[in-house]
Amino acid sequence: MTISLVQACLIGLIYYLGTTGNPVFGILGSHGWMRPLVCGTAVGFVLGDPTMGCIMGAAITLPYLAFISAGASMPMDPALAGTLGTAFGLVAKVEPSVAITLAVPIGILGTLLWVAHMSVNIVFYSHE
Repeated sequence: MTISLVQACLIGLIYYLGTTGNPVFGILGSHGWMRPLVCGTAVGFVLGDPTMGCIMGAAITLPYLAFISAGASMPMDPALAGTLGTAFGLVAKVEPSVAITLAVPIGILGTLLWVAHMSVNIVFYSHE
C-alpha cells in the first residue's frame, strides 16, 4: 500500500487539527483531535481501513492515557504519535503492538519539533 499526495495532505490536516488551538473548533480542536484514538480513526478513514485505524489508534492511546500538558511543557506529542504511528502501521500492515513501537519514538520526536517550532516563532513574536 502506498500513500498518495492527497492522502498525505489529509493526514497532515488531521495532525494540524490535533495540534492547533483554533477557536473555530473550540475544545474539540485541541483536546479531542489530539488523542491518538481520534487521530488514528481519522487516518484509517483517509487510508481506507477505518476499523484497523481505530484499533491501532486505541493501542497507541495506551501510552498516552495520562498525558497532561501543564503550562507550556510538552512531555510528548500524542497527535503526531497517533497520526504517523497509525499511518505507518496501516501502510506496513503490521500488528497494533508494532504501531505502538513506532508511535512512542515519533511522539518523543514531536516534542523536539515542538521546542524547535516555538524557538523559531519567538523570533517573529518578540517586538523590541
